[in-house]
Amino acid sequence: MDDKIKLIDSIFDNVDIGKFVFVARDYKDRQTPHLFEILDGKQRLTAIMEFWEDRFSWNGLLFSQLHPLDQHHFTGYRLSKAELNKPKDLNVLYKFFLKLNTSGKPIDEKHLNKVKSLISEK
Repeated sequence: MDDKIKLIDSIFDNVDIGKFVFVARDYKDRQTPHLFEILDGKQRLTAIMEFWEDRFSWNGLLFSQLHPLDQHHFTGYRLSKAELNKPKDLNVLYKFFLKLNTSGKPIDEKHLNKVKSLISEK
């Protein structure tokens, strides 16, 4: 629940919450040419949907109890997404998932502490 609350905090603070990655899958229906699988971002997407559906509160309020301007901010928050079209095999997906979740360099704890010390408590 703490992670869900932090995610909602980030949305209201206009902090980037990362990219959602979807995989297009073939589907044999003329009205629905593709189905999508969530490769990365399922927990974030689930938390967003649960808050929007009043399944948990943020700052003591359910989504439906928020001021209309706050509801508008939440529903208008821009999400980043990427879409993979019909990867040739599962290995491509596995490699992509690992790259998404293991690349980049974590921020050094000393640097984080320095930035935290710069925050003025008013």
